[in-house]
Amino acid sequence: VSSNPIVKYVNSRKILVSYLSARLTIDELEEYFSKFGIARIDCAVDTLNEKSLYFAYVTFNEVESCDSCINIGEHCIGGYHIFVRKVIRREDLKKAEQMERVRAVCEARIQEELQEEAGRRRRNLDKKLRANYSTELALLRPPPPPPPVAAPLRETAEQPPPSTSSWVPLLPNEQFQEDGASQLAGYGPQRQKQKQCSTFAGSVIHYFNFRRPFFQLIS
Repeated sequence: VSSNPIVKYVNSRKILVSYLSARLTIDELEEYFSKFGIARIDCAVDTLNEKSLYFAYVTFNEVESCDSCINIGEHCIGGYHIFVRKVIRREDLKKAEQMERVRAVCEARIQEELQEEAGRRRRNLDKKLRANYSTELALLRPPPPPPPVAAPLRETAEQPPPSTSSWVPLLPNEQFQEDGASQLAGYGPQRQKQKQCSTFAGSVIHYFNFRRPFFQLIS
Protein backbone atom coordinates (compact mmCIF):
# COMPACT_ATOMS: atom_id res chain seq x y z
CA VAL A 1 0.00 0.00 0.00
CA SER A 2 1.38 3.43 -0.89
CA SER A 3 0.17 7.06 -0.69
CA ASN A 4 2.42 8.08 -3.57
CA PRO A 5 0.43 10.13 -6.15
CA ILE A 6 1.84 7.87 -8.87
CA VAL A 7 -0.30 5.03 -7.51
CA LYS A 8 -3.39 6.32 -9.31
CA TYR A 9 -1.65 5.71 -12.65
CA VAL A 10 -0.77 2.09 -11.74
CA ASN A 11 -3.27 -0.66 -12.53
CA SER A 12 -4.31 -2.86 -9.63
CA ARG A 13 -7.18 -5.17 -8.69
CA LYS A 14 -6.64 -5.13 -4.92
CA ILE A 15 -7.65 -2.60 -2.27
CA LEU A 16 -7.14 -2.25 1.47
CA VAL A 17 -10.22 -1.61 3.61
CA SER A 18 -9.38 -0.30 7.11
CA TYR A 19 -11.18 1.09 10.18
CA LEU A 20 -13.70 -1.72 10.11
CA SER A 21 -16.17 -1.89 12.94
CA ALA A 22 -16.26 -5.02 15.12
CA ARG A 23 -19.97 -5.27 14.37
CA LEU A 24 -19.47 -5.60 10.62
CA THR A 25 -19.57 -9.10 9.20
CA ILE A 26 -18.01 -10.60 6.09
CA ASP A 27 -21.44 -10.95 4.51
CA GLU A 28 -22.03 -7.20 4.84
CA LEU A 29 -18.63 -6.47 3.27
CA GLU A 30 -19.27 -8.84 0.36
CA GLU A 31 -22.72 -7.33 -0.24
CA TYR A 32 -21.30 -3.80 -0.33
CA PHE A 33 -18.27 -4.41 -2.60
CA SER A 34 -20.19 -6.68 -4.94
CA LYS A 35 -21.87 -3.52 -6.28
CA PHE A 36 -18.58 -2.67 -8.06
CA GLY A 37 -17.94 -6.16 -9.41
CA ILE A 38 -17.05 -9.68 -8.38
CA ALA A 39 -14.74 -9.50 -5.39
CA ARG A 40 -13.04 -11.74 -2.88
CA ILE A 41 -12.65 -10.51 0.72
CA ASP A 42 -9.87 -11.59 3.11
CA CYS A 43 -10.25 -10.27 6.64
CA ALA A 44 -7.08 -9.90 8.71
CA VAL A 45 -7.13 -11.97 11.91
CA ASP A 46 -4.62 -12.29 14.73
CA THR A 47 -3.21 -15.82 14.57
CA LEU A 48 -2.56 -15.98 18.32
CA ASN A 49 -6.04 -15.24 19.65
CA GLU A 50 -7.96 -15.34 16.35
CA LYS A 51 -9.35 -11.81 16.84
CA SER A 52 -10.10 -9.43 14.01
CA LEU A 53 -7.49 -6.76 13.23
CA TYR A 54 -10.23 -4.46 11.81
CA PHE A 55 -8.96 -4.32 8.24
CA ALA A 56 -9.40 -6.53 5.16
CA TYR A 57 -8.17 -6.96 1.60
CA VAL A 58 -10.66 -6.93 -1.27
CA THR A 59 -9.56 -8.37 -4.62
CA PHE A 60 -11.64 -7.68 -7.73
CA ASN A 61 -11.62 -9.68 -10.90
CA GLU A 62 -11.37 -6.56 -13.08
CA VAL A 63 -9.16 -3.47 -12.88
CA GLU A 64 -12.13 -1.29 -13.81
CA SER A 65 -14.05 -2.52 -10.76
CA CYS A 66 -11.15 -1.57 -8.51
CA ASP A 67 -10.86 1.90 -10.10
CA SER A 68 -14.58 2.62 -9.76
CA CYS A 69 -14.41 1.70 -6.06
CA ILE A 70 -11.36 3.92 -5.46
CA ASN A 71 -12.86 6.91 -7.25
CA ILE A 72 -15.65 7.18 -4.69
CA GLY A 73 -14.79 9.72 -2.01
CA GLU A 74 -16.48 8.13 1.00
CA HIS A 75 -17.55 4.61 1.85
CA CYS A 76 -20.08 3.78 4.52
CA ILE A 77 -21.28 0.29 5.48
CA GLY A 78 -24.06 -0.18 8.02
CA GLY A 79 -23.66 3.40 9.23
CA TYR A 80 -19.89 3.01 9.76
CA HIS A 81 -17.34 4.93 7.70
CA ILE A 82 -14.46 2.91 6.28
CA PHE A 83 -11.19 3.88 4.59
CA VAL A 84 -10.21 2.45 1.17
CA ARG A 85 -6.78 2.54 -0.54
CA LYS A 86 -5.29 0.84 -3.56
CA VAL A 87 -2.74 -1.88 -2.95
CA ILE A 88 0.37 -1.79 -5.18
CA ARG A 89 3.21 -4.25 -5.18
CA ARG A 90 6.63 -2.81 -4.47
CA GLU A 91 7.99 -3.91 -7.83
CA ASP A 92 5.10 -2.28 -9.65
CA LEU A 93 5.56 0.93 -7.66
CA LYS A 94 9.26 1.16 -8.51
CA LYS A 95 8.52 0.54 -12.14
CA ALA A 96 5.85 3.25 -12.09
CA GLU A 97 8.22 5.76 -10.45
CA GLN A 98 10.88 5.02 -13.04
CA MET A 99 8.41 5.48 -15.85
CA GLU A 100 7.30 8.78 -14.32
CA ARG A 101 10.87 10.07 -14.27
CA VAL A 102 11.38 9.04 -17.88
CA ARG A 103 8.14 10.74 -18.85
CA ALA A 104 9.17 13.97 -17.08
CA VAL A 105 12.57 13.98 -18.84
CA CYS A 106 10.94 13.37 -22.22
CA GLU A 107 8.43 16.17 -21.71
CA ALA A 108 11.19 18.60 -20.70
CA ARG A 109 13.25 17.63 -23.77
CA ILE A 110 10.25 17.96 -26.07
CA GLN A 111 9.44 21.37 -24.60
CA GLU A 112 13.02 22.51 -25.09
CA GLU A 113 13.03 21.29 -28.69
CA LEU A 114 9.75 23.06 -29.38
CA GLN A 115 11.10 26.33 -27.99
CA GLU A 116 14.28 25.98 -30.05
CA GLU A 117 12.29 25.22 -33.19
CA ALA A 118 10.02 28.22 -32.56
CA GLY A 119 13.06 30.47 -32.13
CA ARG A 120 14.62 29.16 -35.35
CA ARG A 121 11.42 29.73 -37.30
CA ARG A 122 11.09 33.22 -35.88
CA ARG A 123 14.66 34.08 -36.91
CA ASN A 124 14.13 32.70 -40.43
CA LEU A 125 10.90 34.63 -40.76
CA ASP A 126 12.58 37.86 -39.64
CA LYS A 127 15.39 37.33 -42.14
CA LYS A 128 12.91 36.70 -44.95
CA LEU A 129 10.86 39.74 -44.04
CA ARG A 130 13.95 41.95 -44.02
CA ALA A 131 15.00 40.63 -47.45
CA ASN A 132 11.54 41.21 -48.90
CA TYR A 133 11.42 44.67 -47.38
CA SER A 134 14.72 45.65 -48.98
CA THR A 135 13.59 44.35 -52.37
CA GLU A 136 10.22 46.06 -52.25
CA LEU A 137 11.78 49.27 -51.01
CA ALA A 138 14.16 49.32 -54.02
CA LEU A 139 11.24 48.84 -56.42
CA LEU A 140 9.19 51.63 -54.99
CA ARG A 141 8.84 54.79 -57.09
CA PRO A 142 8.94 58.21 -55.52
CA PRO A 143 5.53 59.75 -55.04
CA PRO A 144 4.41 62.41 -57.56
CA PRO A 145 4.89 66.04 -56.56
CA PRO A 146 1.94 67.71 -54.95
CA PRO A 147 -0.34 69.83 -57.20
CA PRO A 148 0.33 73.59 -57.30
CA VAL A 149 -1.50 75.70 -54.83
CA ALA A 150 -4.46 77.46 -56.40
CA ALA A 151 -4.12 81.26 -56.56
CA PRO A 152 -6.66 83.22 -54.53
CA LEU A 153 -9.63 84.51 -56.48
CA ARG A 154 -9.39 88.20 -57.35
CA GLU A 155 -12.33 90.50 -57.18
CA THR A 156 -13.79 90.90 -60.67
CA ALA A 157 -15.90 93.87 -59.85
CA GLU A 158 -13.66 96.93 -59.63
CA GLN A 159 -14.62 99.91 -57.60
CA PRO A 160 -15.60 102.93 -59.76
CA PRO A 161 -13.08 105.80 -59.67
CA PRO A 162 -14.03 108.69 -57.45
CA SER A 163 -15.67 111.59 -59.25
CA THR A 164 -13.55 114.75 -59.68
CA SER A 165 -16.46 117.08 -60.32
CA SER A 166 -17.29 119.53 -57.56
CA TRP A 167 -20.76 119.59 -56.24
CA VAL A 168 -22.58 121.45 -53.50
CA PRO A 169 -25.61 120.35 -51.60
CA LEU A 170 -28.88 121.93 -52.41
CA LEU A 171 -29.84 124.49 -49.83
CA PRO A 172 -33.41 124.90 -48.70
CA ASN A 173 -35.43 127.87 -49.91
CA GLU A 174 -35.55 131.21 -48.22
CA GLN A 175 -38.70 130.42 -46.36
CA PHE A 176 -37.13 127.31 -44.89
CA GLN A 177 -34.03 129.31 -43.91
CA GLU A 178 -36.02 131.99 -42.17
CA ASP A 179 -37.89 129.45 -40.09
CA GLY A 180 -34.61 128.14 -38.73
CA ALA A 181 -34.96 124.76 -40.40
CA SER A 182 -31.65 125.15 -42.20
CA GLN A 183 -29.81 125.20 -38.92
CA LEU A 184 -31.62 122.09 -37.79
CA ALA A 185 -30.80 120.34 -41.08
CA GLY A 186 -27.08 120.78 -40.55
CA TYR A 187 -26.37 123.74 -42.83
CA GLY A 188 -25.61 126.23 -40.05
CA PRO A 189 -26.99 129.64 -39.59
CA GLN A 190 -27.86 131.46 -42.73
CA ARG A 191 -27.21 135.11 -43.35
CA GLN A 192 -30.42 136.97 -43.63
CA LYS A 193 -30.88 139.07 -46.69
CA GLN A 194 -32.00 142.58 -46.18
CA LYS A 195 -34.73 144.00 -48.29
CA GLN A 196 -34.09 147.60 -48.78
CA CYS A 197 -36.58 150.15 -50.04
CA SER A 198 -35.69 153.76 -50.72
CA THR A 199 -38.11 156.67 -50.67
CA PHE A 200 -37.54 160.21 -51.53
CA ALA A 201 -38.86 162.60 -48.92
CA GLY A 202 -37.05 165.78 -49.56
CA SER A 203 -33.36 165.16 -49.37
CA VAL A 204 -33.48 162.32 -46.89
CA ILE A 205 -33.34 158.64 -48.02
CA HIS A 206 -35.06 156.16 -45.77
CA TYR A 207 -34.15 152.47 -45.86
CA PHE A 208 -36.63 149.93 -44.69
CA ASN A 209 -35.60 146.48 -43.51
CA PHE A 210 -38.47 144.04 -43.71
CA ARG A 211 -38.37 140.98 -41.45
CA ARG A 212 -41.01 138.68 -40.35
CA PRO A 213 -43.03 138.89 -38.14
CA PHE A 214 -42.04 142.57 -37.61
CA PHE A 215 -40.04 145.20 -39.52
CA GLN A 216 -37.30 147.60 -38.41
CA LEU A 217 -36.77 151.07 -39.68
CA ILE A 218 -33.18 151.98 -40.32
CA SER A 219 -32.43 155.69 -40.70
